[in-house]
Amino acid sequence: MLTNYGARRGIIDIEIVEARDLKSCKMLRSMDPYCKVTINGVTKESGVHENGHKNPTWNERLQSMMVGNVDANEITVELWDKDSFSSDDLIASGTIRAADVANACEDNELSGVLTIALEPRGELRIRGKFTLDEANANAEARDAEAHNYGRRRGIIDLHVVEGRDLKNCNWVRSMDPYVRVTINGVAMESGVHDNGHKNPTWNEQLGSMMVGNIDGDAIAVELYDKDTLSEDDLIATGAIQASAVANAAAGKADLTSDELTIELEPKGTLRLKGRFVLDTATAKEGVEEGLAAITATATAPAPVAAPAACAFAVDVDGDGRADYIVPAGTHAPKQPIAIDVNGDGVADYVVAAP
Repeated sequence: MLTNYGARRGIIDIEIVEARDLKSCKMLRSMDPYCKVTINGVTKESGVHENGHKNPTWNERLQSMMVGNVDANEITVELWDKDSFSSDDLIASGTIRAADVANACEDNELSGVLTIALEPRGELRIRGKFTLDEANANAEARDAEAHNYGRRRGIIDLHVVEGRDLKNCNWVRSMDPYVRVTINGVAMESGVHDNGHKNPTWNEQLGSMMVGNIDGDAIAVELYDKDTLSEDDLIATGAIQASAVANAAAGKADLTSDELTIELEPKGTLRLKGRFVLDTATAKEGVEEGLAAITATATAPAPVAAPAACAFAVDVDGDGRADYIVPAGTHAPKQPIAIDVNGDGVADYVVAAP
């Protein structure tokens, strides 16, 4: 059963190879650069290349570092000029996704050279090795061509149930609350509960939304008080990881989680339910690992030789919201279909009606 969203952690080793075309931060002497690498607040440093100036070389392996979520974590690099009589000077900085390093290497083997663009100028070249914590991830390490770190996307449906013990933002009348849910910049809103005040109830299914990285994306929620004659007032905010919703829905007969509670600021809670359908093709996971793994009604595995079939979402109007969920083996609606290939919320292709 696939319940490891957001749980793929492990150990990463970074080898600092060289930097090229750096911008000099010294007017009177050559720079003596060294490199800082930071993951999840933990920093390691390379040695100093004396007089390395704009093109230093290290070829130095840093000690192993823990990656809490390889699908979502970023690696920050900073290049500094070592000073003996004053504070060290920042030369340049950049980032690379831990997933990009992990995808570039065989499990427990160093990758080829990867290039990180630096600001304000230059580039840093590194190699990396990632070792998956298989027990925690509930999965086995794969060959490099089958790596899918940071690539598990899909469709999420949220059912907004109720809010409880909200803080009153209106002293004259009862509040008329509604919920706004945002994922990757795309927002959907519930209806308004007139006079719902501090304990509104909606029991409303929002439209399907695309999740670009189920292991790393967060779902932001905002509760507003509807005003007729002025701007709506913000009541409270909160967030939940998309992976928490997906994991809670895994194995349920109807693919929908039990109620989940989101703590709100400055006060109160929001309760919702969710359903997630994995894009098995992009994730490089077959139906038996994705949709079928969380469908209790499945009666038989797909034949090994057959191509993986899966449900897919169709964004007809290109607004980043799934207008249709088409089950595997069914025909698309009899109208032009917009298909969002890369998950950025924009239709990449428009297919004529079949």
